Amino acid sequence: MDFSHILDSLNEAQRDAVAGPLGSALVLAGAGSGKTRVLTHRVAWLIHTEDVSPYSILAVTFTNKAAAEMRGRIESTILPAAGSPGIAIAAFCDSGRLRTIYAAIASKTRPSVAVAIR
Repeated sequence: MDFSHILDSLNEAQRDAVAGPLGSALVLAGAGSGKTRVLTHRVAWLIHTEDVSPYSILAVTFTNKAAAEMRGRIESTILPAAGSPGIAIAAFCDSGRLRTIYAAIASKTRPSVAVAIR
């Protein structure tokens, strides 16, 4: 199945980040540069093209506001049919919740993919 539409709205640097190799990824870029867009598209790319289980994805951002926006984008735009089952999204500033999420994921399966935004 063709999932190139996931990359269509992205610039070259964003496409490189979204379609990069499997494994952890860190996205560092300035304000308004599309970091949240990159991460939401990366999640979709991993699920649809790399057959990564949503339960093995941990997406971390810097603020609760950005985490909520990322969750909303994943649920409404990127994965509208499936929602965001099992995708753990948290913020660095919410370290207690982040530890709880990671522990829950690690107890079920070792996370194979982690994405972070800063």
